[in-house]
Amino acid sequence: MTEQRQNDYTGFYDLMERLQKQPRILQAPPLYNFDAQKQFAAFLDRLAQPLEGGVESAFSSRNPLSAEGQLGGELIYQMHLAFHEANLVPDSFWVQWFRVLGVELSPAEYPIINLVFTRSQDAIASRIPVTIPLGTEIRSSVDRSLYAVTMTDYTISVDEISKVIPARLNRLGTVADRIRVGEFTQMPYFLSFIQSVTNDGSVAYNGADAETLAQAMLRARLEFQRGKRTVSKSDYYQELLDIGCQKVNVISPGIMKDRPGRFPELVTVLVHPPELMQIVEQYLVEGQPGSNGKPISAGKLLQVIPSEIIPIDGVLECKIIEGLSNNQAYDIAATAIANNINPPYGKWGDKNLAVSIANALERSQQSIYSVPLETVKLKHAETGVPLESLDIKPWNLFSIQNTLQFTWSR
Repeated sequence: MTEQRQNDYTGFYDLMERLQKQPRILQAPPLYNFDAQKQFAAFLDRLAQPLEGGVESAFSSRNPLSAEGQLGGELIYQMHLAFHEANLVPDSFWVQWFRVLGVELSPAEYPIINLVFTRSQDAIASRIPVTIPLGTEIRSSVDRSLYAVTMTDYTISVDEISKVIPARLNRLGTVADRIRVGEFTQMPYFLSFIQSVTNDGSVAYNGADAETLAQAMLRARLEFQRGKRTVSKSDYYQELLDIGCQKVNVISPGIMKDRPGRFPELVTVLVHPPELMQIVEQYLVEGQPGSNGKPISAGKLLQVIPSEIIPIDGVLECKIIEGLSNNQAYDIAATAIANNINPPYGKWGDKNLAVSIANALERSQQSIYSVPLETVKLKHAETGVPLESLDIKPWNLFSIQNTLQFTWSR
């Protein structure tokens, strides 16, 4: 018994020593911003509300010296006292207590944007592939201190003119709307056979600001409810949406890209946008920051498959209401497709895409009241292969191109 107690003491002091070496304590406002005067006024206002039928309330005086005023004052005082005591507890206590429970304040994270690298005419004519090395810095033309850096080696093959490559910004925090389209164009001199580089405005990951203590408390409660593990499909959905995925699908028993069939011991996770695949793999297999490398999908065979987008165009006929111009109908149809079919919307591996498009259009403002399915002729926008002949996989999403042709009838 003595030896066991001694080991417990040793483990406790080792833990305290580790916590002291990694303080990561952030300044935070009071956890409970309680305004006693506003609460008291709201209490009296609530009691003074007229009763049903317009009958005046018996407590309509709003007098602080009335019985209801004294009762409310005592109640508000006790609440204010309790919240004041909670605010007196140092932030360091809450941080240390959470860390004992396995919860740390999440640090700020870098945003990831998409850069479009285009091969030079010489490289295209000579069929020379171009490699964009790890750590390539592309600087902003607006702010020279801001740049995006590639996170691994990427190769633009001889069959590709350009390639979209994710790159991490050098500033922590959420990217919000501070990035302009076409801002990142300044490339290093050593980058041969590249004609141009720019950002297309899309953001693969918005980044994250440093977590406040109040945010950590709310997150801790949610994590304790979920158990900080991925067991059910909803666990995977919530975890991956939290780290920035726009669309997720979980298949169990799992599937593989290069082998037919279903595998009971495998969990397959489909993610969009595809640039987040490496981040998702690292998160699920190696664990989240602050978890000491503990994988949240431990004990499971896992495969992460990025979305593959199939561009679609073709022709279809829409029956629209009288008085609606063709241009107005086109705007309504384009909005309906953008908000219901194109990524991140739409269904994974939708083998009834024509039906999905017809339903989306027919639900739009009651302006397009019918889309006869026999008039819907869809095809691959680049190869021309009819939709019904395509080998649609579960990880496919569809992007309707602006070359889709509409015919309108009234």
